[in-house]
Amino acid sequence: MERIRLDEGNFTVQFDKGGVEIDLGGVGKGYAVERAVGVLRDSGITSALLHGGTSTICAIGTQPDGAPWKVAIRKPGDQEPPMEVVGLCDNCLSVSAAHGKSFTDGNREFGHVIDPRTGQSVQGALMAAVIGPSPTECDALSTALLVLGEPGLRMLAERFPGCSGLVIARTPKGGNLHKTDDLR
Repeated sequence: MERIRLDEGNFTVQFDKGGVEIDLGGVGKGYAVERAVGVLRDSGITSALLHGGTSTICAIGTQPDGAPWKVAIRKPGDQEPPMEVVGLCDNCLSVSAAHGKSFTDGNREFGHVIDPRTGQSVQGALMAAVIGPSPTECDALSTALLVLGEPGLRMLAERFPGCSGLVIARTPKGGNLHKTDDLR
């Protein structure tokens, strides 16, 4: 942020150095899904499931038979079987992960999510998911939870009581996956 100059009076943003940019990837998809949900609701739609690609999903109402919409959360890197299946009804799910958009240098994988405290790729959590009322909020919170890891679950519960989360990380010795969740 030290390279960004915000002028609130003129609603402008400037950078004090070339090569600096703002990437809205942490909330962009959630915002787009939220706007689409608004259009559908304004059109009288009471039952739908919107899926914004691999990370953000929003349920309007229930399935036509009254059951919640079922959404699978897969283990990082695996396709089968799902790690968790959640039911959505008038709420949203967003998943952020270190894999997918990554590269390997030697034996170390570097993901696309950067921890702003260190300037390095997130290394603790492999995946984080958040369920809540807003796709924009869930998109932002799942990215934040990926950065914070398991300690972020307590902060999520305290600051966003309408949301719940899940964190997947490797065990401390780098072996099996460890799941810590508060998904409800």
